[in-house]
This record gives sequence, structure tokens and C-alpha cells, in this order.
Amino acid sequence: MRRLFALALGATLLLALALPAAYFVLQRDLPPLFTRDEIVHTLKIYVEGQRQQAFAGVNVGMVEPFTALGPKDLGQPLLDGALAVQGCPDYFTSEKEAGAAWLMRVVQFGSGLGFGGAGPGNCELQFADRLAGALGLPGDAKRALAVHEIHEGLSKRELLDLELSSRYFAPGILGVRSASKRLMGKEPGALSIAEAAELLLAEREYARVLDCRNPTLLRIARNNVIEQMAAFALIKRAAAEKAKSERLHCLSRPG
Repeated sequence: MRRLFALALGATLLLALALPAAYFVLQRDLPPLFTRDEIVHTLKIYVEGQRQQAFAGVNVGMVEPFTALGPKDLGQPLLDGALAVQGCPDYFTSEKEAGAAWLMRVVQFGSGLGFGGAGPGNCELQFADRLAGALGLPGDAKRALAVHEIHEGLSKRELLDLELSSRYFAPGILGVRSASKRLMGKEPGALSIAEAAELLLAEREYARVLDCRNPTLLRIARNNVIEQMAAFALIKRAAAEKAKSERLHCLSRPG
């Protein structure tokens, strides 16, 4: 019994020493990610550098650089649409996940076992991971640590705002603001429910939204996003039906 106790105690002490050492080794190679300002600064350097590299020798004067969205820059329809598409309707219904539950989720993620159980913490991890991906970090223990630091440095709203700021909607169309101005002719905070749903389709089908290809299928896809918003109770049924009856914005765009 004494030997078993000694082995258990030794393993505990070894773990207590190994974990902090592993943390500092991994953290040493990461950029500063402890506060919103540090995260935004790092995103500006890396994401803008990638954009410039992708368009080397091409006129990028028409392409907006990376800009971090703030809480007043996004309208409720776009927020609701983004949460519906991501499958995160209860994202804002609780405090940010913390403590043992969050650490276990990060360890599971770092071990390659996915985002963990359902709930707001799952979505927080998804948004933090997409931000870590925007920084070019590989999917390993280092990325898991970056995800943790990003999560610790941002509020739930800031996680979503910055994640939407760093999405590519097409080569050179970086962030939801640039995409909204290019495709909808207005700031993202001014989008209606129907416009927000149409814009969110552009991330994976930019050319179809830009050129208004096959409006019938595009309307079906847009209305599916609106239906998701209603099914998750993010918008009222009457508002959803009104939005689904609206004309596609791309049909009204000049040229």
C-alpha cells in the first residue's frame, strides 16, 4: 500500500511540474493574445500580411484592409444569422464558460477530440478556434493554447465580432464589413434580416451572390437561413415570413 501511495504521489508531483513547463514552452512561441488589443494587433499583422501576399502585384486599392468590428458595427439580424448558421442559438443566454468545464473542453480539443459537449462553451471554442485559424496556427496543442488565450482575452460578443471580421468571403474580400459594402451597398449594421441571410451565403458561394446566378436556388438558400433563425427562436415567425417574401438584394443591384 505504501509503495502504491508513493507511486501515486510521484506521478502527481511529476504532472504538477510537467504541465506548467509544457505551458511555458508552448506559450513562448505564440504572439501576445491575452487582451483584445493584443489579439486585434496580431490579427492586423498576420491577416493583412496574408492578403497583401495573395495579391502581390495586383491592384488592391479596391480591397479594404482588416478592420476589427466593434459592438455597434453589427446589426441584430446579422448576429442572429451568424449564430443560426453556426448552430449556436443559445450563445448569449449564459456567462462565458470558465473553470474546470472550460479547461476540460480545451484539453479535449488539443487532444484532437473535437469541441466537446453541446452548449455555449462549444460555440465559444468554435469562434476562438476560427480566430486562431485566421492567425495561421496549426491544429495542435499550440493552437489549443492560443484558443484558450483568445477565449480568456475576449468577451462572448468580442469573440463573435472579431470572428466575423476575419472571415474571407472571396479572395481579397476580408471581413463581413467589406463583404457587406461590396455586395449589399451598406454597412453591416444596417442589414435587414433578408439581406443578412443573403450575405452569409456569400462566404461559401460568393460568386453566385455577386453575379446573382440562379436566383431561384439562391432564394431557397437564403430562405433556409431565415428559417433557421426562426426555428431557433432568434427572430419571430412573422418577421421570418416577411423576410422570406422580400426580393433578393442581388436582383436590385445595378449592373
